[in-house]
Amino acid sequence: MGAPGLKAGGRGLPAGVGAGPGAGDRGPIGPGRPEGEGADVLLGPNVVREALRSGRRKVRRILLAREARDERLGEIVALAGRQGIPIRQVPRDRLEAVAGAGQHQGIVALADPYEYADPEAMAAGAAARSALPLLVALDGIEDPHNLGAILRTAEVFGADGVILPKHRAAGVTATVLRVAAGAAEHLPVARATNLAACLERLKGLGYWVCGADMEGGTPLARADLGRPLVLVVGGEDTGVRPGIRGHCDLLVSIPMVGRVGSLNASVAAGILLYEIHRHRVVKINEKREKK
Repeated sequence: MGAPGLKAGGRGLPAGVGAGPGAGDRGPIGPGRPEGEGADVLLGPNVVREALRSGRRKVRRILLAREARDERLGEIVALAGRQGIPIRQVPRDRLEAVAGAGQHQGIVALADPYEYADPEAMAAGAAARSALPLLVALDGIEDPHNLGAILRTAEVFGADGVILPKHRAAGVTATVLRVAAGAAEHLPVARATNLAACLERLKGLGYWVCGADMEGGTPLARADLGRPLVLVVGGEDTGVRPGIRGHCDLLVSIPMVGRVGSLNASVAAGILLYEIHRHRVVKINEKREKK
């Protein structure tokens, strides 16, 4: 019986899926083969599907566990077929050898390395597309799970890109891509060697820099969010560092009424991004009603 959404092909495999060169082939796959040289390993159906949908980087090969059953596989096989990307079914232990410790849910893809955007080019492009561009700058997020969650939320609420420090911060890894559930394949991510200097250059492009300060900022609901923004979210333990806080045009806080006086960085980012999105939708609707 084939996976949901897939038609059974020759040898009992889904249509468009090959068993590799020879039923008994035990040769290396992944980084040990030419198609794996310098490749990123994409783990799980969501990441693989969104990489195929976005087309931002070349997917070289897809490896599928023989017993994989997932309703998303039908779309993945169709997308890969249209793009001429080979799919190979392999035993699960061989898939795990390529995935390492990562959770693959029965599917792995080898893709060209993730390319970071240039911060200023990303900001200029966002400003050209929208009167109210929104960028997110992360000041020292080191946990890849937090970074992945923030990327996913930023994409959902319409951010135009995310800026990471080049040093002492998490980068876009296989874990980040998996936690982001494919959002990083659609959302540009840039790296800045000097985040403070980068923020000043973005001000020169017309952006206001808004820092998250859980203790002394203006309550989020009262802040003026109707302008081009760079939202700065600090690290898990330190928040926005003083050296970065000094480059912010305004500081905002999330009102909290419980006894625990802090939020996880990704949760705080999600609340901030939702409120910015909500504020802007309200303002747009108000302008429409006045016309």
